[in-house]
Amino acid sequence: QLSFRGGKTSHATGMGTGEVKTLAAFIGFSANALLAGANGNIYNVTSAGAGSSLASGFTQDRWQTALYSDRLFFVNGVDNPQVYNGSTVAGIVWAGSGLTDNNLVNIALVRNRLWFCEINQAWVWYANVGQITAASNLTKFDLSQIAGGGFCMAVGSWSVSDSGDGADDLTVFVMSTGEIIVYQGDPATTFSKIGSYPGAPPIGRQCLFKVGGELVVITRLGLLPVSAAVRQAPGKALSLSSIDPWGKVAPGVAADAILDSSNGGWHGLQHLGVVYVNVPQTEGALSKQWVLNTRAGDDGGAWANFTKWNASCFASFVGDLYFGAQTGGVVFKAEGASDDGDPIVTLANGAFKYPTGTQYNNVYNSARPIIQAGGTVTGIIGVDTDFIIRPLTGTTVTLSENTGSSTPWGSPWGSPWGAVGDPVSALFSITGEGSAVSVKMRAEASTTDVRWF
Repeated sequence: QLSFRGGKTSHATGMGTGEVKTLAAFIGFSANALLAGANGNIYNVTSAGAGSSLASGFTQDRWQTALYSDRLFFVNGVDNPQVYNGSTVAGIVWAGSGLTDNNLVNIALVRNRLWFCEINQAWVWYANVGQITAASNLTKFDLSQIAGGGFCMAVGSWSVSDSGDGADDLTVFVMSTGEIIVYQGDPATTFSKIGSYPGAPPIGRQCLFKVGGELVVITRLGLLPVSAAVRQAPGKALSLSSIDPWGKVAPGVAADAILDSSNGGWHGLQHLGVVYVNVPQTEGALSKQWVLNTRAGDDGGAWANFTKWNASCFASFVGDLYFGAQTGGVVFKAEGASDDGDPIVTLANGAFKYPTGTQYNNVYNSARPIIQAGGTVTGIIGVDTDFIIRPLTGTTVTLSENTGSSTPWGSPWGSPWGAVGDPVSALFSITGEGSAVSVKMRAEASTTDVRWF
């Protein structure tokens, strides 16, 4: 079955009229908070309503963040690094021989240390174990004599199974050239290189994200899991279409990269078993998301494109998904039966099938989609033939209406299950000719739980 994505509702406002470029979740020892970067400020947007400014006067609103030991750390490569302690945001000075800490542009937690990338440098910096203040210096780790050129874009932690005693967190460095360098151990004791592996150039400073124990790199050729780069045959890392489930969208991500790789806001995250990869698009100042439902089926998951959220950044916070908008200084919560009052529109194509075999040509004149929803669904039904995707045209019809007024078991108190209508099966006229056929649908609704069986 296929389902509509959820809607969106306005959560936090009052952050200027532009783009909310950062959302970061603080999960503390005694309190939680959701912070946003916009309009030269860092806001607290935990509660619905107007955002509360915690700090102001910043040049860049797109921060890279890391949560460590009841602190949330911010760097952006331009402004002074910042730290949130659960109540206030304040500047923090990271010191190192030859370091200008405003140049720290990326941050990551690996094992029990914070790591930093510096703008346009092959070296990286790491803090002392447990260090949450700037009381001691950062230590430089130079990759220029290890990497085959370029500068370090991001650092990440990759969890793999070791010799049988449990998981081992490895340190992964992603270079601007696409090279992936993997180290084992701790830099202060036994830091040993496992290997260097080819990959396509990464997109943006937030090019790394975790999916369970896997670490995925957003590259110009698609989404590359580090395990595929390390463990597969030579050259496999540059043949992303063969890596499931990520290879299914490799051509699409690569096409997006040609047009939009220079736009800020590329990043990914996993929320409740669903992976979201944000693609900021140039045309119309919009965005779309490549979305993987890891819970669907045994083939590695099902992909879709989300549009019209126009998100700049995402965050998973205490069980809910939030995103900052590209305009309006607004943070939305991904929930509800409509897009902040507008209907949700879905376009879906079924897989191509050969109803009578490859040797026969068929004329298709009717289709019977089975739709279930908690309210009225309208749209257009059609078909594509012989693997050619054509524009969907036709008359808008009612695909489903809520008929579920009864309550199961005859309960006099009512029941939420009684609000969902039975699946509706109606026959609609279509036009198509060919051997292979795919049923397609454009549907529109302002209701919950729309499903196409």
